[in-house]
Amino acid sequence: MIKNCFVFFILFLLCFSLKIAAQDKELPVRFSNGNFISGNNISRQSFKSENLQTSLSAESYFVVLQFSTLPDEQIKVQLKNAGILLNEYIPDNAYLATIKNTFDFSSAKNFGISSINNIPAFYKIDPALFSYQQQSNKQDDAMFAVSYFASENKEDVVLKLRQLGLVIVNTKFSFLNTILIQPNADKLNEIAALPFISFIRKQIIADKIVNYND
Repeated sequence: MIKNCFVFFILFLLCFSLKIAAQDKELPVRFSNGNFISGNNISRQSFKSENLQTSLSAESYFVVLQFSTLPDEQIKVQLKNAGILLNEYIPDNAYLATIKNTFDFSSAKNFGISSINNIPAFYKIDPALFSYQQQSNKQDDAMFAVSYFASENKEDVVLKLRQLGLVIVNTKFSFLNTILIQPNADKLNEIAALPFISFIRKQIIADKIVNYND
């Protein structure tokens, strides 16, 4: 009897250890520019909210958030009620997310969150843009497409881009959560520094531009 109890106890410990190991497994966040290692700062209890200051805009943090397992619809509703809005999905088990500055970060693990991080500017910019040169001998139909978090208001994004001295391009085409601007490689890092910007890439449109906004 004692021997059987001991065996069951060992099996329980083994299963428990495997479960903990699975939860702490560090999966990369697979951005288009490469893999980002999150550090599992929530599950490893190394997270500090003050490290998110560069992701704060107005009353929200714009971050990349990773889960130990993907949240179901019930968890997504609970997250929203707690002040977290999930935006674009990124493999593996990660989302671009908007977090209200009133969110209780000590409760993050209760939602299956394994890490919360700033998005480094490197992952926001298509590297080819740094070497972009405007064609001088012919009209260049290329523009920069600036994508932003779905939770952010488009008019507010346009205002911030204009404050950086960028020229907004209007076309008859519409792009989801994306604003077109005249190419300006010198401003790429400043654009990427805006917390609610998610990616900047080159965009070519064959049809003529309707007009430019100053």
